[in-house]
Amino acid sequence: MHYDLKIIPANDELRFRTDSALVKFFVDSPNLEKGMDDFFSFFKSKLPRIQKALFLEKKSTELRYYNPAGEPALILLGKIPAGKEFSTDYFRNYFAQLVPSLVKSKVKHVHIIVPGFKEFKEQFGHEAYFIRTMIEGLLLG
Repeated sequence: MHYDLKIIPANDELRFRTDSALVKFFVDSPNLEKGMDDFFSFFKSKLPRIQKALFLEKKSTELRYYNPAGEPALILLGKIPAGKEFSTDYFRNYFAQLVPSLVKSKVKHVHIIVPGFKEFKEQFGHEAYFIRTMIEGLLLG
């Protein structure tokens, strides 16, 4: 099977294509709930209370939200573990398992909001390595 992988840096204006998914990461921190609320208010949407509570649970790592308001059709929130639980393989492993599931769900375009490097500088050392792990995961998937 052949995929056309194009990595295009975007500006601050988000425009979504038909049948698209958006991937956004949050670091598991005391500010997680507020960050989620702010994120969904940007889309003029409110995450259902049960889904929000499930994502905020300690064991939860991902939330899939099917957007009834249009595009992106699917919003995926990843919860990054804080502290020593985090591994530099996190993004590589996440995207490697995500890509096959997106293919099955008929998603044609994936938009990724890359987390700020500053929070991960200690683990990755260089921003190029940080981004490379995500691209490797996409290619492995």
